[in-house]
Amino acid sequence: MTEQVLKEKNSVKERKSYIDTIKKIETKLLTDNARVFYNEKMSGHTTFMIGGPADAYFEAYSPASITNIVKLARQNDIPYFFLGGGSNLLVNDNGIPGIVIKNKYKDIKIVNGDSPDFLIWKKINKQHEKMIDSNTVFVNVSTGTKLSELVDFACENGLSGCEYFAGIPGTVGGAIYGNAGAYGRSIGDILLFSTLLDSKGEIVCAPNEYFEFSYRFSKLKTNKDLVLSAMLKLTRGDKTAIKAQVEKIISERHQKHPPEQIGSAGSYFKNVAPCDPKHRRIAAGYFLDQAGVKGMKLGNASIYEKHANFIINPGGASANEVLTLAKTMKTKVLEKFGVLLEEEVLYIA
Repeated sequence: MTEQVLKEKNSVKERKSYIDTIKKIETKLLTDNARVFYNEKMSGHTTFMIGGPADAYFEAYSPASITNIVKLARQNDIPYFFLGGGSNLLVNDNGIPGIVIKNKYKDIKIVNGDSPDFLIWKKINKQHEKMIDSNTVFVNVSTGTKLSELVDFACENGLSGCEYFAGIPGTVGGAIYGNAGAYGRSIGDILLFSTLLDSKGEIVCAPNEYFEFSYRFSKLKTNKDLVLSAMLKLTRGDKTAIKAQVEKIISERHQKHPPEQIGSAGSYFKNVAPCDPKHRRIAAGYFLDQAGVKGMKLGNASIYEKHANFIINPGGASANEVLTLAKTMKTKVLEKFGVLLEEEVLYIA
């Protein structure tokens, strides 16, 4: 899960000013066991394994800690970036000015429909009774939880609805931010409501429709809200069948996706919308494959031999190399098909 509140200027003088301010208020920032590391390279915190240093990298382990850091950053005019699992992300070679907040808040549990959160949700959702039946199970998950941890939890408890997220890297927060998914399903399909830290610094309950979910999009991409926790609607199922489905999906992903030890941000371009909205999107990898991009390299960045929509970093690639290679890929598809691909990976300039 990510939020970008960055200023256009990134001068050495400006960044030194941010660091000086952060150090002056460091004691106030470090609540609830939060930790800070200065000039921390982002290459160690993204799946692409690329990125220069953050002025100050904070690890936050509770909603209170996250809220406190964001509040102080806003009060002191310090730019900040909210980091989830670091997937679907390309950080520039100069790094990130200001504060990077790493969401380390993890919690996941089954809850009943009489919890305080549900009472709030029922008040703002008049159709709630139509969305619940005897097989419905509610799972509350904090947004620093990895998607893989959510899938494992669902498997162990015989809960269906998360199978399609098997093998997808990143956190629940990042998944909500980008409405992540696969096989025609996305996390927006199972989200009932979330707890948000809004742009005013208030904690609010937001129902599914607030996010305006669409393909690889949520409203979080256009505002300053931070999602802290999510209530998911899952269904009781056969544990053996659910595990088998998860194992099948992971096996399929391993056959065409790069292994974890090779740097990659995941699918670089979004799938293409069809002419007929009744049909499914067309894989960007199809256009890239037909355009002959497999085997292309630029410096230490290259296109994965098993999947044309993956740019990989076997080691030492720069953000500049990735951007230039991606531009060439887009040009080749545009020239051959007249289709302009759109990046799925978020570039932090």
